[in-house]
Amino acid sequence: MKETPRVICAGMHSVDLLLINSDIPQTPESVVFFEKYTHVPGGCVYNTAKGFILLGVPVKVLTKVGNDENGRFFIKELESLGIDTSDIKVDDSKSTCLSVLPVYYNGGRGAFSHLGTNTTIQVDDLLDDTLRRALENKNQWEGNNSSHPPPPREDVPSYLIYHYGYPHMVTQVQGKVLAQHFQSIRSLGITVALDMNGANSNDESIVHAALEYVGIFHVNIEEAIVLSGKHLQHLQRNSSGNPQLPLEEKVNFQQVKGIADYFHQLGVALVAITLGPRGAFLSTHSNPSVIEKNIACFPCLSPGKAVFRPNFQAKGTINAVGAGDTFTAGILAMLLRQAHSSSFLSLELLADVGLAAAMQRIDSGVEPKTLQKLVMQLDEMPRASVQSL
Repeated sequence: MKETPRVICAGMHSVDLLLINSDIPQTPESVVFFEKYTHVPGGCVYNTAKGFILLGVPVKVLTKVGNDENGRFFIKELESLGIDTSDIKVDDSKSTCLSVLPVYYNGGRGAFSHLGTNTTIQVDDLLDDTLRRALENKNQWEGNNSSHPPPPREDVPSYLIYHYGYPHMVTQVQGKVLAQHFQSIRSLGITVALDMNGANSNDESIVHAALEYVGIFHVNIEEAIVLSGKHLQHLQRNSSGNPQLPLEEKVNFQQVKGIADYFHQLGVALVAITLGPRGAFLSTHSNPSVIEKNIACFPCLSPGKAVFRPNFQAKGTINAVGAGDTFTAGILAMLLRQAHSSSFLSLELLADVGLAAAMQRIDSGVEPKTLQKLVMQLDEMPRASVQSL
């Protein structure tokens, strides 16, 4: 008998055309060569869901694909991994999202996307029958102004995490609509996790209002700078002709902490900022009541903590596609392991599990392990660098 999922992955989907070992274009008009290509499912819902599956955590996906070959391919690939696709919507009006991702020889990547049915997704597409029924019962109880206790959460017995990805690309669920959606999910006692891949502007109308209801917030350092408006000088290109330092090498601990504090001030309980090959930064809100409210299932986190952890050393060729999503799956899987536990969970361990999970997805020399085995072998994994942030 299949284990019931405790995680929903909702939001942006894609079918990706990967251009493997691509040269890096010197100008927008450059002719660029690559070694080979392949079609794979992608987007937040696939990448994060697969990350959970690699760790042995069952998951359900909610998104909307087109009624086309790519849509059928996307669903079939999810099902082949044992992922619950029973509530994925199909839309005749637009095509499934297609993204062309050059994977550069140095491990980085580019991205060109046709968003397709991601632009037709509505809030109702991001709910399944279990969530709808629970919300209807809750709203009915509140509308009756009953003096009796609220109905039990029997309709949502398994979901502890609702992970949502790439709100900049799901164009009809933004701003107040997104905030109300997250508020509804949180009202059921489910922790909301949010990934911000694709955030290329600091337009506060897209996601800022929703952060009040977010328990776990993942963003890479470039997206973090853009969204917060802090330390924008690090995004400026070097015009002197000197070699350009990678962005993650330009920032220090206090700058990253200041950016994380910006998101904490908006209500986020746990902020995770990834810094590419350098590692990851995690911090928790200083107010215990915010953690209790936004991460109700995970009382194992202490308030007011901040850590940086260096990355692990790669063994083979790196393909960074899906790294951030799989990092998020790692930290969420580790939190699930500690669900409802009163024992302390260090941010150092949480970050290390996220980094190790990402490495086993993107490093061709690493054999995937379940969460239990991954945690047991962390101490044996060499670090890529011991350089402090």
